[in-house]
Amino acid sequence: MLWGAFETGAGFVTEATRAHKLHTMLEPQSFSGGPPATDGQEALGFLLTHATIQDLGAVDLLSVRRSPARRTLVIDTANVAAPENRLVNHLKQLGSTVTRQHVPGQKFLIISPQYSEVPTGTISALTEWLAAECPAQRRDPVPLPAFEPALTTLNERPVVFGPTSPLFGIMTSPPPGAERPDLPIIIMLNAGTVHRVGSHRLYVPLARRWAGLGFKVLRMDLSGIGDSPVPQGAKENLTYPRDGIDDIRAAMDFLTETTKVTRFIVTGLCSGGDLAFQMGVKEPRVAGSIMLNPRTFLVNDLSMVDTYEQARWHQGSLVNRESWLKLLRGDVNVARALRIVAPKVKDLVVQRATRAVTTILGSAIGGPGGPAPRQETDVPACLRFMADRGVDTFLLVSERDPGVDYVDANYGRQMRALAGAPGFRRVDIAGTDHTFTAQWAQERVAETITEHLKQRYLAAHAA
Repeated sequence: MLWGAFETGAGFVTEATRAHKLHTMLEPQSFSGGPPATDGQEALGFLLTHATIQDLGAVDLLSVRRSPARRTLVIDTANVAAPENRLVNHLKQLGSTVTRQHVPGQKFLIISPQYSEVPTGTISALTEWLAAECPAQRRDPVPLPAFEPALTTLNERPVVFGPTSPLFGIMTSPPPGAERPDLPIIIMLNAGTVHRVGSHRLYVPLARRWAGLGFKVLRMDLSGIGDSPVPQGAKENLTYPRDGIDDIRAAMDFLTETTKVTRFIVTGLCSGGDLAFQMGVKEPRVAGSIMLNPRTFLVNDLSMVDTYEQARWHQGSLVNRESWLKLLRGDVNVARALRIVAPKVKDLVVQRATRAVTTILGSAIGGPGGPAPRQETDVPACLRFMADRGVDTFLLVSERDPGVDYVDANYGRQMRALAGAPGFRRVDIAGTDHTFTAQWAQERVAETITEHLKQRYLAAHAA
């Protein structure tokens, strides 16, 4: 079964690197904070080394002289079906019985992860063809070989857990003799609907690096994402699964039962950062919350955050010389720009007025200067609450990332005041995007969090 197969390895390299170059051209500020990779070519968060590119260049499916199978399904993912397909014709000439189906792929190279959809059309085409060509037969089960970790020093194994619906994860443990039972276990949460490897496979090297320090690390799939099935009555492939909080608590229960560890560090990117925030506020077993570019903190409206992001872009254009030249030439739709910026202005006014009233009421209730009651919709108050009760609260964000930028705009003074709060730390990385696509940005994230873990947990233990 060939799903969107490239005819040549060189064609794949060209397409993957072209998409990356287009991304850097459209959003140059997202790649301005560090140098491009020199030991290969970047491909939307991945690195194709020179050796890999050379090896892929030798792959040419049209040069194959023997059919790889008697029956072949070719899924054509082009947006517009072509009357001829060279790969199909070549396979037929080699004697294969070929079925070709046209299932268009995404129309755009890049879409926001919260708008991604499971390719049900392609999956149906694959399973229906497979059922017709290879009818199911009852056979005795074939014994599988014992699981052998891919790494020689770390212990990496799959785990299944959960009291009701089975949840899946990969557990990475330190090398033999290097385990530290005194350390919290790190739980890594899905970034959007990306399965447990994380955006650009970022979670895998992070988990292995931290296991090398002595931490156990669980990269889990929340229900309906990756290899964790969707629960009864819920929907698949949701950025914010219905049972997300319960899933994380089930992971903690499983880890305590199997390791006796009762303290955890919860971390994740985007929606994973939102859930890490919520767990830090609500769950007493959380020792640390490491939030990477949280989008809504699960308290802000996603559409409002996205609208604010567009407004920020248009607002930045007001100080751009080229934008003013376009305006004078009549190339800018002023009415549309105002419609985008207006919700931001309105939202700021309403938010600040609400906080002013809350402060007045709080002062009236608690006396002059008395604190207003903490609300879970007040992000900086919740962050301070987490830090005050001993949660290692670490916010790692791209500069002006929409989710945190939105909170900064509405709670600027309170967010700035957090800088001096014991137990709270914030690091902003300039010149990168929401998912840290550039190779230098991924390494910066890895170094920053790793050093934080060393200082917070290992240095204190050594002292």
